Amino acid sequence: MKGPYFIGLDIGTTGCRAALFDLDGQLHSVAAEEYPLLQPQPGWAEQDPEKVFEAACRVVQRCILQSGVNKNSIAGMGLDSVFHSIIALGTGGELLSNALIWADNRSVRQAEVLAGGDGGMEIYRRTGCRVHPMYPLAKILWFKDERPEIFRRTARFISLKEYIIYRWFGQFLIDNSLASGTGLFNIHTLRWDEQCLELAGIGREKLSEVVSVTAIAGRLDGEKADRLGVPDGLPVVIGAADGVLSNLGSGARAPGQMVAMVGTSGAIRVIADRPLTDPRGRTWCYLMDDRHWMVGGAINNGGIVYRWFRDNLGETEMREAEAKGIEAYDLLNELAGKVRPGAEGLLCLPFLTGERSPYWNPEARGVIFGLGLHHGKAHLVRALMEGVIYRMYSVFQAITELVGEPAEIRVTGGFTRSPLWCQIMSDIFGYPVKLPAVLEAPSCGAALLSMWGLGFVDGIEAVDRMVKIRQEFTPDRQAHEIYSELFSLYQQIYWNLQESFSLISNFQRRHTR
Repeated sequence: MKGPYFIGLDIGTTGCRAALFDLDGQLHSVAAEEYPLLQPQPGWAEQDPEKVFEAACRVVQRCILQSGVNKNSIAGMGLDSVFHSIIALGTGGELLSNALIWADNRSVRQAEVLAGGDGGMEIYRRTGCRVHPMYPLAKILWFKDERPEIFRRTARFISLKEYIIYRWFGQFLIDNSLASGTGLFNIHTLRWDEQCLELAGIGREKLSEVVSVTAIAGRLDGEKADRLGVPDGLPVVIGAADGVLSNLGSGARAPGQMVAMVGTSGAIRVIADRPLTDPRGRTWCYLMDDRHWMVGGAINNGGIVYRWFRDNLGETEMREAEAKGIEAYDLLNELAGKVRPGAEGLLCLPFLTGERSPYWNPEARGVIFGLGLHHGKAHLVRALMEGVIYRMYSVFQAITELVGEPAEIRVTGGFTRSPLWCQIMSDIFGYPVKLPAVLEAPSCGAALLSMWGLGFVDGIEAVDRMVKIRQEFTPDRQAHEIYSELFSLYQQIYWNLQESFSLISNFQRRHTR
Protein backbone atom coordinates (compact mmCIF):
# COMPACT_ATOMS: atom_id res chain seq x y z
CA MET A 1 0.00 0.00 0.00
CA LYS A 2 1.38 3.41 -0.94
CA GLY A 3 -0.49 5.45 1.60
CA PRO A 4 -1.87 7.60 2.92
CA TYR A 5 -0.07 7.05 6.22
CA PHE A 6 -0.74 8.59 9.61
CA ILE A 7 1.50 9.10 12.63
CA GLY A 8 0.29 8.54 16.18
CA LEU A 9 2.58 10.32 18.66
CA ASP A 10 2.20 9.02 22.23
CA ILE A 11 3.73 11.29 24.90
CA GLY A 12 3.99 9.05 27.95
CA THR A 13 5.22 9.21 31.52
CA THR A 14 8.67 7.70 31.14
CA GLY A 15 9.04 7.91 27.37
CA CYS A 16 7.36 8.69 24.08
CA ARG A 17 6.54 6.59 21.02
CA ALA A 18 5.72 7.42 17.42
CA ALA A 19 3.97 4.83 15.27
CA LEU A 20 3.06 4.89 11.57
CA PHE A 21 -0.25 3.38 10.43
CA ASP A 22 -2.16 3.08 7.18
CA LEU A 23 -5.93 3.41 6.76
CA ASP A 24 -6.40 -0.30 7.49
CA GLY A 25 -4.72 0.07 10.87
CA GLN A 26 -1.61 -1.81 9.83
CA LEU A 27 1.47 -0.78 11.79
CA HIS A 28 4.44 0.02 9.55
CA SER A 29 6.97 1.44 11.97
CA VAL A 30 7.45 2.43 15.59
CA ALA A 31 10.19 4.39 17.36
CA ALA A 32 10.51 4.96 21.10
CA GLU A 33 12.71 6.89 23.50
CA GLU A 34 12.82 7.06 27.29
CA TYR A 35 13.39 10.18 29.34
CA PRO A 36 14.16 10.48 33.05
CA LEU A 37 11.59 10.64 35.81
CA LEU A 38 12.84 13.25 38.27
CA GLN A 39 12.18 12.79 41.99
CA PRO A 40 13.80 15.71 43.84
CA GLN A 41 11.99 14.80 47.07
CA PRO A 42 10.01 11.78 48.34
CA GLY A 43 6.52 11.89 46.84
CA TRP A 44 7.53 14.29 44.06
CA ALA A 45 7.58 13.25 40.40
CA GLU A 46 8.60 15.59 37.58
CA GLN A 47 9.70 15.65 33.93
CA ASP A 48 11.79 18.19 32.11
CA PRO A 49 9.40 19.54 29.41
CA GLU A 50 12.28 20.37 27.09
CA LYS A 51 13.62 16.83 27.22
CA VAL A 52 10.12 15.52 26.47
CA PHE A 53 9.79 17.92 23.53
CA GLU A 54 13.17 16.96 22.08
CA ALA A 55 12.42 13.25 22.46
CA ALA A 56 9.04 13.69 20.73
CA CYS A 57 10.72 15.35 17.75
CA ARG A 58 13.34 12.62 17.52
CA VAL A 59 10.93 9.67 17.64
CA VAL A 60 8.78 11.12 14.86
CA GLN A 61 11.84 11.49 12.67
CA ARG A 62 13.14 7.98 13.49
CA CYS A 63 9.74 6.39 12.96
CA ILE A 64 9.56 7.77 9.42
CA LEU A 65 13.15 6.90 8.57
CA GLN A 66 12.72 3.33 9.83
CA SER A 67 9.52 2.84 7.86
CA GLY A 68 11.15 3.53 4.51
CA VAL A 69 7.98 5.22 3.23
CA ASN A 70 8.07 8.37 1.15
CA LYS A 71 7.43 11.21 3.57
CA ASN A 72 5.04 12.83 1.07
CA SER A 73 2.67 9.89 1.53
CA ILE A 74 2.16 10.87 5.18
CA ALA A 75 -1.17 12.68 5.41
CA GLY A 76 -1.42 13.61 9.06
CA MET A 77 -0.37 13.16 12.67
CA GLY A 78 -2.46 12.75 15.82
CA LEU A 79 -1.29 13.47 19.37
CA ASP A 80 -1.82 11.43 22.49
CA SER A 81 -0.42 12.29 25.89
CA VAL A 82 -0.45 11.28 29.50
CA PHE A 83 -3.20 12.73 31.70
CA HIS A 84 -2.72 15.14 34.63
CA SER A 85 0.62 16.89 33.96
CA ILE A 86 1.04 20.58 34.72
CA ILE A 87 3.71 23.16 33.88
CA ALA A 88 3.98 26.79 34.97
CA LEU A 89 4.84 29.00 31.99
CA GLY A 90 5.88 32.65 32.09
CA THR A 91 4.62 35.55 29.98
CA GLY A 92 7.36 35.04 27.39
CA GLY A 93 6.73 31.32 27.16
CA GLU A 94 9.64 30.53 29.47
CA LEU A 95 9.47 27.49 31.74
CA LEU A 96 8.95 28.40 35.39
CA SER A 97 8.74 24.78 36.52
CA ASN A 98 9.21 21.24 35.38
CA ALA A 99 6.10 19.23 34.55
CA LEU A 100 4.49 17.88 37.71
CA ILE A 101 3.02 14.55 36.60
CA TRP A 102 0.25 12.29 37.91
CA ALA A 103 2.62 10.43 40.24
CA ASP A 104 3.48 13.65 42.09
CA ASN A 105 1.88 13.77 45.54
CA ARG A 106 3.29 17.04 46.88
CA SER A 107 -0.17 18.65 47.03
CA VAL A 108 -1.56 16.26 49.66
CA ARG A 109 -2.42 19.10 52.04
CA GLN A 110 -4.16 21.14 49.34
CA ALA A 111 -6.21 18.11 48.29
CA GLU A 112 -7.25 17.50 51.89
CA VAL A 113 -8.52 21.08 52.15
CA LEU A 114 -10.44 20.79 48.86
CA ALA A 115 -12.00 17.50 49.94
CA GLY A 116 -13.28 18.88 53.25
CA GLY A 117 -17.00 18.59 53.99
CA ASP A 118 -19.13 17.99 50.90
CA GLY A 119 -16.85 20.07 48.69
CA GLY A 120 -14.83 17.13 47.39
CA MET A 121 -17.84 15.16 46.20
CA GLU A 122 -19.33 18.27 44.58
CA ILE A 123 -16.13 18.79 42.62
CA TYR A 124 -16.19 15.11 41.64
CA ARG A 125 -19.80 15.23 40.44
CA ARG A 126 -19.11 18.28 38.23
CA THR A 127 -15.68 17.36 36.91
CA GLY A 128 -15.58 13.55 37.08
CA CYS A 129 -12.27 13.93 38.96
CA ARG A 130 -12.01 12.79 42.54
CA VAL A 131 -10.12 15.34 44.65
CA HIS A 132 -6.56 13.99 44.80
CA PRO A 133 -2.97 15.32 44.64
CA MET A 134 -2.52 13.94 41.11
CA TYR A 135 -4.97 16.42 39.58
CA PRO A 136 -3.78 19.85 38.36
CA LEU A 137 -6.44 21.56 40.50
CA ALA A 138 -4.60 20.57 43.69
CA LYS A 139 -1.19 21.21 42.14
CA ILE A 140 -2.10 24.79 41.17
CA LEU A 141 -3.05 25.38 44.80
CA TRP A 142 0.35 23.96 45.82
CA PHE A 143 2.05 26.56 43.63
CA LYS A 144 -0.14 29.24 45.18
CA ASP A 145 0.67 28.15 48.75
CA GLU A 146 4.26 26.93 48.47
CA ARG A 147 5.70 28.78 45.46
CA PRO A 148 3.83 32.12 45.49
CA GLU A 149 6.53 33.85 43.44
CA ILE A 150 6.10 31.33 40.63
CA PHE A 151 2.31 31.48 40.94
CA ARG A 152 2.39 35.28 40.52
CA ARG A 153 4.66 35.06 37.46
CA THR A 154 2.71 32.27 35.75
CA ALA A 155 0.90 33.36 32.60
CA ARG A 156 -0.33 29.83 31.77
CA PHE A 157 -0.70 26.48 33.45
CA ILE A 158 -0.38 23.87 30.72
CA SER A 159 0.28 20.15 30.19
CA LEU A 160 3.12 18.38 28.38
CA LYS A 161 1.04 18.05 25.22
CA GLU A 162 0.14 21.74 25.32
CA TYR A 163 3.83 22.57 25.66
CA ILE A 164 4.66 20.62 22.52
CA ILE A 165 1.80 22.31 20.65
CA TYR A 166 3.04 25.70 21.86
CA ARG A 167 6.60 24.94 20.71
CA TRP A 168 5.41 23.81 17.31
CA PHE A 169 2.60 26.28 16.60
CA GLY A 170 2.91 29.16 19.07
CA GLN A 171 -0.64 28.82 20.42
CA PHE A 172 -2.26 27.43 23.55
CA LEU A 173 -4.79 24.68 22.83
CA ILE A 174 -6.06 21.74 24.84
CA ASP A 175 -8.42 19.00 23.68
CA ASN A 176 -11.55 18.48 25.77
CA SER A 177 -10.47 14.94 26.64
CA LEU A 178 -7.22 16.07 28.27
CA ALA A 179 -9.02 19.04 29.85
CA SER A 180 -11.47 16.65 31.52
CA GLY A 181 -8.59 15.13 33.47
CA THR A 182 -7.54 18.38 35.16
CA GLY A 183 -10.21 18.67 37.86
CA LEU A 184 -10.97 22.10 36.36
CA PHE A 185 -13.35 21.09 33.55
CA ASN A 186 -17.08 20.48 33.79
CA ILE A 187 -17.93 17.18 32.07
CA HIS A 188 -21.61 18.20 31.79
CA THR A 189 -21.23 21.66 30.22
CA LEU A 190 -17.95 20.80 28.44
CA ARG A 191 -16.39 24.07 29.61
CA TRP A 192 -13.90 25.16 32.24
CA ASP A 193 -15.71 25.02 35.58
CA GLU A 194 -16.03 28.49 37.08
CA GLN A 195 -16.26 27.25 40.68
CA CYS A 196 -13.09 25.20 40.32
CA LEU A 197 -11.27 28.11 38.72
CA GLU A 198 -12.27 30.23 41.69
CA LEU A 199 -11.00 27.55 44.09
CA ALA A 200 -7.69 27.47 42.21
CA GLY A 201 -7.42 31.25 42.29
CA ILE A 202 -7.03 31.63 38.53
CA GLY A 203 -9.04 32.91 35.58
CA ARG A 204 -9.71 31.29 32.21
CA GLU A 205 -6.91 33.33 30.67
CA LYS A 206 -4.39 31.16 32.57
CA LEU A 207 -5.63 28.04 30.77
CA SER A 208 -5.65 27.04 27.13
CA GLU A 209 -8.52 27.22 24.68
CA VAL A 210 -10.53 24.00 24.75
CA VAL A 211 -11.12 22.35 21.35
CA SER A 212 -12.50 19.08 19.99
CA VAL A 213 -10.25 16.00 19.89
CA THR A 214 -10.44 16.13 16.07
CA ALA A 215 -9.39 19.78 15.77
CA ILE A 216 -6.28 20.64 13.76
CA ALA A 217 -3.75 22.14 16.17
CA GLY A 218 -1.58 23.46 13.34
CA ARG A 219 0.58 22.54 10.37
CA LEU A 220 4.27 21.71 10.50
CA ASP A 221 6.23 23.63 7.93
CA GLY A 222 9.66 25.02 7.15
CA GLU A 223 12.44 24.12 9.58
CA LYS A 224 10.05 22.29 11.90
CA ALA A 225 8.88 19.97 9.15
CA ASP A 226 12.48 19.37 8.05
CA ARG A 227 13.55 18.57 11.59
CA LEU A 228 10.82 15.97 12.01
CA GLY A 229 11.22 14.58 8.51
CA VAL A 230 7.56 15.21 7.63
CA PRO A 231 6.14 16.82 4.48
CA ASP A 232 5.85 20.58 4.53
CA GLY A 233 2.44 21.67 5.84
CA LEU A 234 1.64 18.36 7.59
CA PRO A 235 -1.59 18.83 9.59
CA VAL A 236 -1.44 17.81 13.25
CA VAL A 237 -4.73 16.80 14.87
CA ILE A 238 -4.72 17.58 18.57
CA GLY A 239 -6.00 14.13 19.58
CA ALA A 240 -6.86 13.08 23.13
CA ALA A 241 -5.41 11.65 26.33
CA ASP A 242 -3.62 8.33 26.55
CA GLY A 243 -6.23 6.61 28.66
CA VAL A 244 -9.16 7.07 26.33
CA LEU A 245 -7.04 6.47 23.23
CA SER A 246 -5.85 3.20 24.72
CA ASN A 247 -9.48 2.05 24.61
CA LEU A 248 -10.10 3.38 21.13
CA GLY A 249 -6.87 1.95 19.74
CA SER A 250 -7.80 -1.43 21.23
CA GLY A 251 -11.03 -1.45 19.26
CA ALA A 252 -13.21 -0.97 22.35
CA ARG A 253 -15.67 1.73 21.33
CA ALA A 254 -18.98 0.25 22.55
CA PRO A 255 -20.52 -0.02 26.04
CA GLY A 256 -19.54 -3.30 27.69
CA GLN A 257 -16.18 -3.46 25.91
CA MET A 258 -13.75 -3.02 28.79
CA VAL A 259 -10.04 -2.35 28.43
CA ALA A 260 -7.46 -3.14 31.09
CA MET A 261 -4.20 -1.29 30.52
CA VAL A 262 -0.93 -1.63 32.38
CA GLY A 263 1.79 0.70 31.22
CA THR A 264 3.79 2.86 33.62
CA SER A 265 0.58 3.17 35.59
CA GLY A 266 -2.55 1.11 35.00
CA ALA A 267 -6.25 1.61 34.38
CA ILE A 268 -9.52 -0.09 33.58
CA ARG A 269 -12.00 1.79 31.42
CA VAL A 270 -15.31 1.37 29.67
CA ILE A 271 -17.17 3.76 27.37
CA ALA A 272 -20.46 5.45 28.32
CA ASP A 273 -22.92 7.60 26.37
CA ARG A 274 -23.36 10.02 29.27
CA PRO A 275 -21.35 11.35 32.24
CA LEU A 276 -21.39 8.74 35.00
CA THR A 277 -19.94 9.14 38.49
CA ASP A 278 -19.83 6.72 41.40
CA PRO A 279 -21.82 7.58 44.57
CA ARG A 280 -18.85 6.26 46.58
CA GLY A 281 -16.32 8.25 44.53
CA ARG A 282 -14.16 5.24 43.62
CA THR A 283 -13.97 5.89 39.87
CA TRP A 284 -13.45 8.80 37.50
CA CYS A 285 -15.26 9.96 34.37
CA TYR A 286 -13.45 11.70 31.50
CA LEU A 287 -14.37 12.65 27.95
CA MET A 288 -13.32 10.48 25.03
CA ASP A 289 -14.71 12.77 22.36
CA ASP A 290 -17.58 15.23 22.02
CA ARG A 291 -20.25 12.51 22.40
CA HIS A 292 -18.67 9.77 24.51
CA TRP A 293 -17.39 9.58 28.06
CA MET A 294 -15.02 7.08 29.66
CA VAL A 295 -15.73 5.60 33.08
CA GLY A 296 -12.77 4.05 34.81
CA GLY A 297 -10.28 3.84 37.58
CA ALA A 298 -6.51 4.17 37.50
CA ILE A 299 -3.67 2.87 39.63
CA ASN A 300 -0.38 4.70 40.11
CA ASN A 301 1.70 1.59 40.39
CA GLY A 302 1.86 -0.46 37.22
CA GLY A 303 4.95 -0.94 35.09
CA ILE A 304 6.71 1.78 37.08
CA VAL A 305 7.06 -0.81 39.87
CA TYR A 306 8.57 -3.37 37.51
CA ARG A 307 10.96 -0.73 36.19
CA TRP A 308 11.96 0.11 39.78
CA PHE A 309 12.69 -3.59 40.42
CA ARG A 310 14.71 -3.87 37.20
CA ASP A 311 16.76 -0.76 37.93
CA ASN A 312 17.44 -1.52 41.60
CA LEU A 313 17.40 -5.31 41.94
CA GLY A 314 17.83 -6.56 38.39
CA GLU A 315 21.47 -5.67 37.76
CA THR A 316 22.34 -9.28 36.91
CA GLU A 317 19.50 -9.53 34.39
CA MET A 318 20.37 -6.16 32.88
CA ARG A 319 23.98 -7.24 32.26
CA GLU A 320 22.91 -10.58 30.81
CA ALA A 321 20.25 -8.97 28.63
CA GLU A 322 22.74 -6.45 27.24
CA ALA A 323 25.11 -9.29 26.33
CA LYS A 324 22.32 -11.21 24.60
CA GLY A 325 20.73 -8.21 22.90
CA ILE A 326 17.38 -8.70 24.63
CA GLU A 327 15.32 -6.91 27.30
CA ALA A 328 16.03 -7.46 30.99
CA TYR A 329 12.27 -7.79 31.44
CA ASP A 330 12.35 -10.96 29.30
CA LEU A 331 14.73 -12.58 31.79
CA LEU A 332 12.70 -11.38 34.78
CA ASN A 333 9.52 -12.76 33.19
CA GLU A 334 11.29 -16.07 32.69
CA LEU A 335 12.21 -16.11 36.38
CA ALA A 336 8.63 -15.39 37.45
CA GLY A 337 7.33 -18.13 35.17
CA LYS A 338 9.20 -20.72 37.24
CA VAL A 339 7.06 -19.93 40.30
CA ARG A 340 3.55 -21.27 40.86
CA PRO A 341 0.53 -18.91 41.05
CA GLY A 342 0.44 -17.19 44.43
CA ALA A 343 4.26 -17.02 44.69
CA GLU A 344 4.17 -19.64 47.44
CA GLY A 345 2.47 -17.28 49.86
CA LEU A 346 4.35 -14.06 49.05
CA LEU A 347 2.21 -10.93 48.64
CA CYS A 348 3.24 -7.57 47.26
CA LEU A 349 1.26 -4.38 47.84
CA PRO A 350 3.01 -2.22 45.23
CA PHE A 351 2.20 1.25 46.55
CA LEU A 352 5.51 2.86 45.59
CA THR A 353 3.86 6.15 44.55
CA GLY A 354 0.78 6.26 46.77
CA GLU A 355 -2.43 5.18 45.12
CA ARG A 356 -5.44 6.29 43.13
CA SER A 357 -8.58 4.22 42.47
CA PRO A 358 -10.42 2.86 44.28
CA TYR A 359 -8.82 3.88 47.61
CA TRP A 360 -7.41 7.31 46.69
CA ASN A 361 -4.71 7.09 49.33
CA PRO A 362 -1.56 9.12 48.51
CA GLU A 363 0.06 7.95 51.76
CA ALA A 364 -0.04 4.22 50.99
CA ARG A 365 3.43 2.65 50.76
CA GLY A 366 4.81 -0.60 49.37
CA VAL A 367 4.62 -3.82 51.37
CA ILE A 368 6.17 -7.28 50.92
CA PHE A 369 4.21 -9.67 53.13
CA GLY A 370 4.84 -13.32 53.97
CA LEU A 371 8.55 -13.34 53.13
CA GLY A 372 10.29 -16.56 54.17
CA LEU A 373 13.61 -18.31 53.66
CA HIS A 374 12.07 -20.41 50.89
CA HIS A 375 11.52 -17.28 48.79
CA GLY A 376 14.05 -15.98 46.27
CA LYS A 377 14.25 -13.37 43.52
CA ALA A 378 11.88 -15.34 41.27
CA HIS A 379 9.20 -15.25 43.98
CA LEU A 380 9.67 -11.50 44.41
CA VAL A 381 9.24 -10.90 40.68
CA ARG A 382 6.13 -13.10 40.55
CA ALA A 383 4.62 -11.45 43.64
CA LEU A 384 5.25 -8.01 42.15
CA MET A 385 3.48 -8.93 38.90
CA GLU A 386 0.59 -10.45 40.83
CA GLY A 387 0.43 -7.45 43.17
CA VAL A 388 -0.06 -5.04 40.26
CA ILE A 389 -2.93 -7.18 38.96
CA TYR A 390 -4.53 -7.37 42.43
CA ARG A 391 -4.57 -3.58 42.27
CA MET A 392 -6.23 -3.74 38.86
CA TYR A 393 -8.77 -6.24 40.15
CA SER A 394 -9.81 -3.90 42.97
CA VAL A 395 -10.58 -1.28 40.31
CA PHE A 396 -12.40 -3.87 38.19
CA GLN A 397 -14.70 -4.69 41.11
CA ALA A 398 -15.61 -1.01 41.61
CA ILE A 399 -16.36 -0.46 37.92
CA THR A 400 -18.49 -3.57 37.52
CA GLU A 401 -20.55 -2.50 40.53
CA LEU A 402 -21.21 0.77 38.71
CA VAL A 403 -21.73 -0.33 35.08
CA GLY A 404 -22.27 -4.10 35.25
CA GLU A 405 -20.30 -7.11 34.06
CA PRO A 406 -18.19 -6.63 30.92
CA ALA A 407 -19.13 -8.12 27.57
CA GLU A 408 -15.41 -8.60 26.95
CA ILE A 409 -12.06 -7.49 28.36
CA ARG A 410 -9.28 -6.33 26.07
CA VAL A 411 -5.76 -5.70 27.31
CA THR A 412 -3.19 -3.16 26.25
CA GLY A 413 -0.04 -1.46 27.48
CA GLY A 414 3.53 -2.59 27.97
CA PHE A 415 2.53 -5.54 30.16
CA THR A 416 1.02 -7.27 27.12
CA ARG A 417 4.56 -7.99 25.93
CA SER A 418 4.60 -10.60 28.71
CA PRO A 419 2.21 -13.52 28.03
CA LEU A 420 2.73 -14.56 31.66
CA TRP A 421 1.44 -11.21 32.94
CA CYS A 422 -1.62 -11.40 30.67
CA GLN A 423 -2.33 -14.92 31.97
CA ILE A 424 -2.01 -13.70 35.56
CA MET A 425 -4.66 -11.07 34.82
CA SER A 426 -7.03 -13.64 33.33
CA ASP A 427 -6.49 -15.95 36.31
CA ILE A 428 -7.03 -13.24 38.94
CA PHE A 429 -10.05 -11.67 37.20
CA GLY A 430 -11.58 -15.02 36.31
CA TYR A 431 -12.42 -13.76 32.80
CA PRO A 432 -10.93 -14.35 29.36
CA VAL A 433 -8.81 -11.42 28.22
CA LYS A 434 -8.23 -10.55 24.57
CA LEU A 435 -5.02 -9.13 23.17
CA PRO A 436 -5.43 -6.88 20.10
CA ALA A 437 -3.02 -7.46 17.23
CA VAL A 438 -1.65 -3.91 17.43
CA LEU A 439 0.23 -3.39 20.69
CA GLU A 440 0.59 0.36 20.12
CA ALA A 441 -3.01 1.07 21.13
CA PRO A 442 -2.67 4.73 22.27
CA SER A 443 -0.71 5.62 19.14
CA CYS A 444 -3.26 3.78 17.00
CA GLY A 445 -6.06 5.75 18.66
CA ALA A 446 -4.21 9.02 18.02
CA ALA A 447 -3.65 8.08 14.37
CA LEU A 448 -7.36 7.22 14.03
CA LEU A 449 -8.37 10.64 15.38
CA SER A 450 -6.11 12.25 12.79
CA MET A 451 -7.82 10.19 10.06
CA TRP A 452 -11.20 11.30 11.38
CA GLY A 453 -10.25 14.93 11.87
CA LEU A 454 -8.83 15.14 8.35
CA GLY A 455 -11.83 13.47 6.72
CA PHE A 456 -10.30 10.12 5.75
CA VAL A 457 -12.79 8.16 7.91
CA ASP A 458 -16.28 9.05 9.11
CA GLY A 459 -15.83 8.40 12.83
CA ILE A 460 -14.54 6.07 15.52
CA GLU A 461 -16.50 3.20 13.94
CA ALA A 462 -13.57 2.81 11.55
CA VAL A 463 -11.69 1.11 14.37
CA ASP A 464 -13.87 -1.99 13.91
CA ARG A 465 -12.06 -2.93 10.71
CA MET A 466 -8.66 -1.68 11.89
CA VAL A 467 -8.24 -3.70 15.08
CA LYS A 468 -8.08 -7.50 15.14
CA ILE A 469 -7.67 -9.85 18.11
CA ARG A 470 -4.32 -11.64 18.11
CA GLN A 471 -4.56 -13.86 21.18
CA GLU A 472 -6.97 -14.79 23.95
CA PHE A 473 -6.01 -15.87 27.47
CA THR A 474 -8.51 -17.99 29.40
CA PRO A 475 -8.54 -18.32 33.19
CA ASP A 476 -7.23 -21.39 34.97
CA ARG A 477 -9.87 -22.16 37.58
CA GLN A 478 -7.45 -23.63 40.11
CA ALA A 479 -5.21 -20.55 39.86
CA HIS A 480 -8.29 -18.32 40.18
CA GLU A 481 -9.23 -20.01 43.47
CA ILE A 482 -5.73 -19.48 44.83
CA TYR A 483 -5.77 -15.83 43.79
CA SER A 484 -9.24 -15.25 45.25
CA GLU A 485 -8.01 -16.46 48.64
CA LEU A 486 -4.89 -14.30 48.47
CA PHE A 487 -6.81 -11.25 47.26
CA SER A 488 -8.96 -11.37 50.39
CA LEU A 489 -5.78 -11.42 52.46
CA TYR A 490 -4.32 -8.58 50.38
CA GLN A 491 -7.36 -6.43 51.18
CA GLN A 492 -7.15 -7.29 54.87
CA ILE A 493 -3.47 -6.27 54.98
CA TYR A 494 -4.21 -2.99 53.21
CA TRP A 495 -7.01 -1.91 55.53
CA ASN A 496 -5.10 -2.97 58.66
CA LEU A 497 -2.19 -0.68 57.71
CA GLN A 498 -4.02 2.64 57.35
CA GLU A 499 -2.49 4.28 60.43
CA SER A 500 0.93 2.81 59.67
CA PHE A 501 0.84 4.16 56.11
CA SER A 502 0.29 7.68 57.45
CA LEU A 503 3.06 7.33 60.03
CA ILE A 504 5.68 6.04 57.60
CA SER A 505 4.85 8.51 54.83
CA ASN A 506 5.12 11.37 57.33
CA PHE A 507 8.45 9.99 58.54
CA GLN A 508 9.71 9.80 54.95
CA ARG A 509 8.75 13.40 54.30
CA ARG A 510 10.67 14.52 57.38
CA HIS A 511 13.77 12.36 57.09
CA THR A 512 14.39 11.67 53.40
CA ARG A 513 16.20 14.02 51.08
